[in-house]
Amino acid sequence: MTPTRTVTTGEPIRLADEAADVVVQKIFTRMGERLEIRSGDQSIRLDAIMLESVAWQDSEELASKAADELPAAGSAVAESDAVQADRDPITVSSEFALAELEHIETPEGPRLRIEAPKLGYDIEVGPRELAWLTTRTHETFTEWLETPFGPGGDDHDHGH
Repeated sequence: MTPTRTVTTGEPIRLADEAADVVVQKIFTRMGERLEIRSGDQSIRLDAIMLESVAWQDSEELASKAADELPAAGSAVAESDAVQADRDPITVSSEFALAELEHIETPEGPRLRIEAPKLGYDIEVGPRELAWLTTRTHETFTEWLETPFGPGGDDHDHGH
C-alpha cells in the first residue's frame, strides 16, 4: 500500500474559549482539498460539499447539540491566545462545491464563518461547535446532504 501524503497550506487558525480549543487548517490530500479540524485527540477532514452542508445548519440548534454533548472544559483561555491577526479567508473547493472560511471575532468570542457562496448560506460557529464536528460520523453529513441545496431545496435562490 502506498502511503498517503497530506500537504498543509498556510498557517493554521486557532479558535479557543472556555469550552474548547480547536485548530483548523486547509490541507491537500490525494482526494482533494479538505479543511482539517482538530480538537484534543479528535479530528475530522471535511471536503467542500460537507462544509456547504454545515453552512446551512441552524446555528442555535448546532450550538445546543454541541453544548449537550460537549460540556465546557472549565479552563479559560487568555484572549490574546484566541485572537489571530487579520488573515485571508480559506477557500475549500471541488468541481461540485465551494466553501469560504474566515476567522472572526464577535462579542461572544472567536468564530469561524463558514459560507457557501454559490448556495447563499453561511453560519458562524464557535470552538465548541467545531470540536463537536470532530466527533461526527459520515452519517451526520449524509443526513444533512439529503437536501443537497440546503433546507430550501431547489426553491432556494442559491445566492442569486
